[in-house]
Amino acid sequence: MSNFCLKTILPLLVLVLGFGSNSLWSEGKLVFDLGFRPQNNGFGFANYGDEAGVQNLTPVEMVRMFGDAVISQKKGNKIILSPPAKQWMEQTNAEMSAGHCEGMAVLSLLFYQGKLAPKSFGGTKTTDLKLANANLQHEIAYWWATQCVDAIPEKTISDTPAQLLNVLKKASKSGESFSIGLWKRDLTGGHAITPYAIEDRGRGQYSIKVYDNNYPGDERDLLIDTKKNTWSYEASINPEVEPETYDGDADTLTLVLTPTSARFGVMTAPFLAPDGEPTDATNPSGALASKKSQAKNPRKAFNEIFLEGQGHVLITDDAKRRLGWVNGKFVHEIPGAEWRFFKNATSLESPEPSYKIPDGVKVKIVLDGSDLKKSSPSDLVIIGPGYVYGVEGIELDPKQKDVVEFDPSDDTLTYTTLGTESPNLTVGLDNLAGADYTFDLKGTSMKKGGSISIKVDAKKGDLVVDAKKLAGDGKFDLYLERVTTKDEDDFSAIDLDLPKGGAMYINFADWKGNSKGLSVGIDSTGSGEIDTEYTAEDSE
Repeated sequence: MSNFCLKTILPLLVLVLGFGSNSLWSEGKLVFDLGFRPQNNGFGFANYGDEAGVQNLTPVEMVRMFGDAVISQKKGNKIILSPPAKQWMEQTNAEMSAGHCEGMAVLSLLFYQGKLAPKSFGGTKTTDLKLANANLQHEIAYWWATQCVDAIPEKTISDTPAQLLNVLKKASKSGESFSIGLWKRDLTGGHAITPYAIEDRGRGQYSIKVYDNNYPGDERDLLIDTKKNTWSYEASINPEVEPETYDGDADTLTLVLTPTSARFGVMTAPFLAPDGEPTDATNPSGALASKKSQAKNPRKAFNEIFLEGQGHVLITDDAKRRLGWVNGKFVHEIPGAEWRFFKNATSLESPEPSYKIPDGVKVKIVLDGSDLKKSSPSDLVIIGPGYVYGVEGIELDPKQKDVVEFDPSDDTLTYTTLGTESPNLTVGLDNLAGADYTFDLKGTSMKKGGSISIKVDAKKGDLVVDAKKLAGDGKFDLYLERVTTKDEDDFSAIDLDLPKGGAMYINFADWKGNSKGLSVGIDSTGSGEIDTEYTAEDSE
């Protein structure tokens, strides 16, 4: 055989056959290995969204996470959540409709580390478990939801790719484990994966071996270049979509690490009034915290704003400082405000985060449909300490811009539209004079648009519906729920007239769930004086 043939064939033989762990076939040297492997320790099913029959958070998980402070009433196995807690649960469940990657990434680690047992969910190991298991679905949803609690983002590590690599390397000595969160450069496509090993490929090149729950059983690589301080990963927003390259550098901060231990700290409900107690979840089952631990973890008071549906949000305070999307770019100018892009592998081109505005700050919120190609049903919900306000069922058209103004100091929400809309206006109150209240104004008719306001006057016990700036006469159906620790009562009234230029005062404080109707006062001219009074009878 000629020297030419030997020189040609031998390198090929080396590549095909390999020579032990340090051969050319092996791409690098492991410098960290948790021992986790996707084939044995990942789920046997892929990440999922809102498939039919899938269950997420229930009141049981809410109590587990936050303690009894979220309960309005409990009788036997039946739990009624406070209005803000119920709304927060519903908003969190809605966010999961695009994917449960965060919950699967975290729970697979908990199973591997023995914090929880797969046998509790019907299998001897993680790969045995089936998605068609309601208890497992609730568990995945629970760990997904931990990213929405303030303590988790506060302990999440956001740094350069090289620094994050060093954090993972040191994990072998500390015994800590992490989930990885990653986004595209434009903050779209949030996804969560599970790192379990690091391979040094030389010349500053590293591969972080990860379990990606979009690809059951596969070993995948997130690449780090420490010399350029960059990262890249072939990812997909869900298993049905072709993967594309996610990448970032030292400035994007689109790669983060969340320590698993952070999820067992004190869970303070962001929607509780100041006297609400947090949860001491030092173990996966959770337990009520002591007053001492609560004092060590004072809660910041925020109003959290959610947009469910497509379109964008731009929030402006009284000083004209902005938070949200401006001409396709994300801006953040409001002092003390926060925002959160969820890890749910969303398929939306520009996902809307949740926004957190310091309590007491009056805001103007523009719902912007400029980028829409077709109309989108949209809900805007504001959850604050002890209350929830919402405008739901808006049909946001392309180019449409509606406005929601919220003044927490005056307990007033105002919705303004140029079009004809019939939204549902919602108010929920936690522990007002010994009861929890939920008010739903269904199908509020706004012919030719204009503005409508809802306000809770706690001193007088009135729900005020202000139509002074409504363009035409309207109607709505009123649904009222009152819950105490002992009683649960409902009231409904159909086709209540809402005359333009006037205001309606619905006295709820004197209604104690008895057979009497609700007292309604009408200020037909907007003068501030009631000129007509009547009793709205229960339609049920």
